[in-house]
Amino acid sequence: MNPDGIKKEFDDAAALADSMQAKYANAVQMLGRLSSVISTTQPYWTQLAIKGGNDPAAISAIQSGVANVAAIKGGLYAVDASNTCPTGELTSLCLSASSFGTDTAAISSLLPLAPPCQFKVDLIPLPEFTQNNGLAQRLSKLDPSLGKVCAEVWETLYGTTADPERSALYMIRQTWDHLFDRLAPDAEVRKSSHWTTKDVDKKDMVTREERIKYAVDRHVSEPTRKNLLLATCDQMVDLYQELNRAHERGEVNAEKAIRTLHAIYAWLQQWADALNL
Repeated sequence: MNPDGIKKEFDDAAALADSMQAKYANAVQMLGRLSSVISTTQPYWTQLAIKGGNDPAAISAIQSGVANVAAIKGGLYAVDASNTCPTGELTSLCLSASSFGTDTAAISSLLPLAPPCQFKVDLIPLPEFTQNNGLAQRLSKLDPSLGKVCAEVWETLYGTTADPERSALYMIRQTWDHLFDRLAPDAEVRKSSHWTTKDVDKKDMVTREERIKYAVDRHVSEPTRKNLLLATCDQMVDLYQELNRAHERGEVNAEKAIRTLHAIYAWLQQWADALNL
């Protein structure tokens, strides 16, 4: 027998084993990270349900949070039922879980729990993205000017000495607005079933919720990603209001601002994945 041929068989088998080991090791790490986010955020939501009472803001936040976790759980069931290791789906779910963790951290600033409280926001794993231009480069594929705006989020936060959090909040709001202006133009949303006529003074207004739902319906085809993005819709609309603090007078709370930045940025990453950018 040809020694080179024999060697190739062994080398190919070893290479495949190494590749599978890396793939499944990454899957284990992703599932561990996802489990950690769910475990560390659970005390906040259960205690908010106990202490929130009949507060409409708390009830709305809880409903959105539970819907988000249910969508993640549904995605995990789908992966488990496939009897394979679809790393793409797991990566998407892990990113959604990271986004949920940053959402919870940001929401806990808006709806804080009074002591004593078992919830520790510092235990929530931070998202793995670094302050680089990765998302900006991806969004540039949709619109170069959108990518430039996105790149300025971290540039202003870490490269500006005068009120950096305010500047970064403004830039990520500009990124949001620019993205959904592209994905959900007013005229197109008004033609869709997602839009309803408003009061006389603002009868033609398109809400952020309507834009998000139209964009999901129009641009996202994969069911799990649709469910995950829709589940976070209410939370993201609430967090958008925090971005408006960039225009308010007075000092911006740096901790709240950075939590909000992380939450919105992680959510925009989910959109980049869903759009295959």
